[in-house]
Amino acid sequence: MNTTKGYSQEPSIAEDSDKQGQLRWEIETGLAGDLACSGVLELIPQQERVDQVEEIIELERKHEALECIRSKYALQGLSPLQRALAPLIRPMHYVEEIGNQFAQKILPAYMHADPKVGLQIFREIQPHTTQEEMVLLVSDQQFMGIHGVVKGHLETKSADIENAAASRLDPVSGQIPINDRLQFRGTETASSLENILKNGVELSIEPEAIDSLKQVVANAGDGSIPITEQVKNLRLITINGFRGSKISHAAHDAIDHAWTFDLLRRTGLLDDYRDLLQSIGNPHQTNIFFREGEAIASISFGVRYWSMIEPGFKPSTSIQDIAEKMDEHFEMGRLTDVRHIRAYKIARQLIKDPSVREAQCLAFTLSNYLTELNEQRRKHGKIKQKDLVTGSVVGELDPLSPDFLSLFIETHHEILKSENKHRNDLFVFHIILEEFLRDVGDGNLPADASLNVRIPDLRTIDVTRTKLPASRLHWMFRNHGFTSIKDSIY
Repeated sequence: MNTTKGYSQEPSIAEDSDKQGQLRWEIETGLAGDLACSGVLELIPQQERVDQVEEIIELERKHEALECIRSKYALQGLSPLQRALAPLIRPMHYVEEIGNQFAQKILPAYMHADPKVGLQIFREIQPHTTQEEMVLLVSDQQFMGIHGVVKGHLETKSADIENAAASRLDPVSGQIPINDRLQFRGTETASSLENILKNGVELSIEPEAIDSLKQVVANAGDGSIPITEQVKNLRLITINGFRGSKISHAAHDAIDHAWTFDLLRRTGLLDDYRDLLQSIGNPHQTNIFFREGEAIASISFGVRYWSMIEPGFKPSTSIQDIAEKMDEHFEMGRLTDVRHIRAYKIARQLIKDPSVREAQCLAFTLSNYLTELNEQRRKHGKIKQKDLVTGSVVGELDPLSPDFLSLFIETHHEILKSENKHRNDLFVFHIILEEFLRDVGDGNLPADASLNVRIPDLRTIDVTRTKLPASRLHWMFRNHGFTSIKDSIY
């Protein structure tokens, strides 16, 4: 057919997608390599420094601490059998992943200067899922041991952390190369929404990955577990010329970026929020994979991710919090346009029954975006926003501002509408990606074959012609968000 941690969002999603945007821009224009001597490096004259090295240092410290904590819980160095039996044969049990939102609850405990105070903070945390309970089921002695390891790790890495943070910023402009320099250039690339809808997202297998793929395909046979699931975390593909991409990024690029931006186009939200989008550089008109494109793509990603979350999970931002923020905007006279009132009505309707699917999903999706913004800020800097009259950068895009929060609520609402067929289109994409991997892996397609995914074609594909096992199709439909998570589901 020719036509993109508990459970945790993989922190490299925003990072790697943004790198794709940067490098694709270089490939498409051939200009990025000359940025350093182009004479057009300044984004806006006299721009205030939105990104501060002290903030990046703190984000780097938290990142290093969390990686250290996760490695201790994961019992690295043990065999799979030893990890599985860890609760029976070792003092400490095995926790495969610590979710990004829950991580923010335990970090203050493990990073507190006084381990006794840290332990007290840790013991006051209440779990809402089995995975969270497993994180908290360590003895006082084990907590103290991990706390000491984290402290030592941060001391050892102190100079590296400061150097890494300093290297993010240009010492003269205070910008984050290359992201800040591209945000407002206004240059259309092959990755604009119009061009992606016309030409598609092209996928091909890395030549050095063919043998590995063949082995996975042979082992998969007619079983129910998709090939895509078994290789989703491996860098096996090239996406629109960007090599070394993970299989999971194919769904992120095609569905979270291209499909979601197209949804905004079809529903008129691109026009309704044109001023907001212009204030952050019009990613749909330049490159939907830029850092700014993640502000939109993260909504669709969150919907996919939420479907895989363990029952009982409590997001860091509740639907009550969202409704109260919209109430505040309303009372302060900030909801000045019909688009704001539409979003406000959605929030007020959802608060009537917080248990409904849309309310739960919206709370999780916004919480996930707010949490992952720190990873974006750490690696690639804040999304800048400029005043449309003066052209000056006025600061970071506020994710809880009336305009962006309204866009977030409305986009989420449209994704969940049955007539927009998000789940169906995602299912079709997973089918054609699975078929492509199978056909290349078993030799029915040449090793250098490519798959071109055009979003407008997804609903015209005759899926009844698929040769995939029925059990595998059932598995993909039941686990429709499986490419959004790092964890294996088999």
